[in-house]
Amino acid sequence: MKFVKIAGLCLASMLMMSMALAGTANATALWLLCLEGTNANNTKYEDSSCTKAKNTGKWESVAIGTKSDTVRAVALSLRLEDAKGELGAAVIVKCAIVKGGSGLIEGHKLIVREASAPKASSECEAEGTGIFKACKTSSLEKVEGANLPWEVEVSESGSEFVGKIKKGPGAAGEPGWNVRCAGVEDKCTSAAGTEEETKGGAGVVSAGVLLVLAKFQNRGGNCTQGGTGQGHVLGFTAILLSNGNGLSLNK
Repeated sequence: MKFVKIAGLCLASMLMMSMALAGTANATALWLLCLEGTNANNTKYEDSSCTKAKNTGKWESVAIGTKSDTVRAVALSLRLEDAKGELGAAVIVKCAIVKGGSGLIEGHKLIVREASAPKASSECEAEGTGIFKACKTSSLEKVEGANLPWEVEVSESGSEFVGKIKKGPGAAGEPGWNVRCAGVEDKCTSAAGTEEETKGGAGVVSAGVLLVLAKFQNRGGNCTQGGTGQGHVLGFTAILLSNGNGLSLNK
């Protein structure tokens, strides 16, 4: 087969941020939570977004330390490719937004426990060729993370935060994505040593909320249909605290 694509419609007014390769990083990073303050010297924000400083503010941005907190992820653009195949087959899926992601942050790590896109819906469109010729929007059956949970290890390098998406605790194999359309399935996963990465800065304010935004770096992977080194991941995702409070990374 030729390739499998999943392309999201990027929300132009938002995003770009987060992690990448830990091997090139020079310092670990900690998640910062916006909490109602107990230390007068640190309390300087007017609300739980921790975006606007205020002398009499009751909120502070503090490191997560040894605690943990739940997060949700929203993919604003997602493109998966199986770039090579013997039958000239391709499937293209475009999603305006993918809301099915959740996980847990602790220390300098993010444990991704769920990653999935809607099936055929107003948010996704699909078409295919070759062995995927029968693939249409109505026959898109699955777009989801493979071998969950994933572990994203976050570090700092210069002015950027970098992280590596690798095999999480108890996972059956390397992280990746699984697509099935019109009865044909393709699974693309990272190869050890070339794990997928994301890259960006500390945090971005969007719609009044402080978020951590990540851009996939397209490190490449192995696919059941296309073979070794033919899998590619591109796109953007936003990471938010489940309770709606501000989230960022320390500098």
